[in-house]
Amino acid sequence: RTNSPHRGEVYLTWPGSPDGTHTEILVSESLDAGQTFSFPRPISPTPKPGTGRHQVHPTIAVDTEGDVAVCYENTSNNQPTSTSEYSHHCALSFNHAATWQEQRILAQTINDYEGLASDFSLHHDGFFTAFSTHMSGKRYVVGKHIDLN
Repeated sequence: RTNSPHRGEVYLTWPGSPDGTHTEILVSESLDAGQTFSFPRPISPTPKPGTGRHQVHPTIAVDTEGDVAVCYENTSNNQPTSTSEYSHHCALSFNHAATWQEQRILAQTINDYEGLASDFSLHHDGFFTAFSTHMSGKRYVVGKHIDLN
């Protein structure tokens, strides 16, 4: 997607439960056009014992500068129910997914829609996220530009 030195880098994301106590968003990257991939790492620090969390629906994008963004839904209960409240989070990495800066975008979302994109024209850096929320009994899809710089 870019003509920068980061051309050919590939990033994958998915929800996983590495230690069986909570679900978190994992990322693996390839710096050699998909020939090899790094060992999966969580975006968020491991929660303190007994606190738990359930992170789902990750989306991932890379911008023109090679920065990586992942957005996802999060609930503090590691065994969510149909009434669990989720919040929309995004994390940005400026160093090939080695470290992440996280940000909660909205406190209450509907856990059913998630989108993330970079600038398709390749002229601007940064990302655009979209997700579902509800207000006054109605469902809305909300979009927001994200950039932690």
